[in-house]
Order: sequence, then C-alpha cells, then structure tokens
Amino acid sequence: MATWTVRPKKDTTANWKASGRILEVNEWGVEETTSGKYILRIGNGKDKFLDLPAVVDTPTLETMYNTIQNFNNNMQQATSAANAAAQSAQQQAAAAKAAAAACKDIQKGINSMSDSATGKKYTIGVEAGLVYLEETT
Repeated sequence: MATWTVRPKKDTTANWKASGRILEVNEWGVEETTSGKYILRIGNGKDKFLDLPAVVDTPTLETMYNTIQNFNNNMQQATSAANAAAQSAQQQAAAAKAAAAACKDIQKGINSMSDSATGKKYTIGVEAGLVYLEETT
C-alpha cells in the first residue's frame, strides 16, 4: 500500500511575505496570521506563496461549521414543530371522528321513536314530500 507523508512548511504572514518563497509543485505551506488563524496553500512551482490561492483557512472552516450547526439546530426545531403538529392533528382527527359519531346518534334519536304501549320502534322518513313511519322492530 502506498503512503504519502505531508510535511507542510509553516510560517507567519510577515515571514512568508519577506521571504518571497515559491513552493514546489504540490508542496504544502501554512500561513499563520497575526490573529492566530491558519491558511493552507499548495505550491505550483512558479508563484510566490502569498500569491497562491488559499485551499482552506480556519475562518472559512469556522463559517462552514457555524452554517452546519445552524442548519442542525433549525432541523431539530422543525422536527419538533412537525411532531407537535402531527400530534395535534391526530388529536383533532379523533375529536372530529367522535363528533361525527355523536351526530349519527343524534340523527338516529331524532328520526326514531318508540311506542311505549306496544314496545315497537319506528323510524320517521320523508319520501316524495310525504312523511311516513316505518317499523324497525
């Protein structure tokens, strides 16, 4: 198995500027800024270190980390809100189902009656504008 050892050159911004050093192709260099941040640059064999584009730097990494952390927090809040909404919807659906069942029972109560003398039950109906009684038992 092939291995590769990376030993980047490291110095301060001021020293990189003063040296005017040109890194070899694929040679790594790390710049330490006065604020303590780090910037990685990879040599191309022709440009001075500070003229090379930054491959990665700690401020960018911190920004990416904060963005990911904010996204994570937002997703947790959204998940919590969605779960609460789903639970509320289930409760409301159960209440609506119970109300619908109660309405059916009310309708049965309004449309039916019992003859206390005979014990027979009747349902009241309307057909073609005529009201009728239908024995149900």
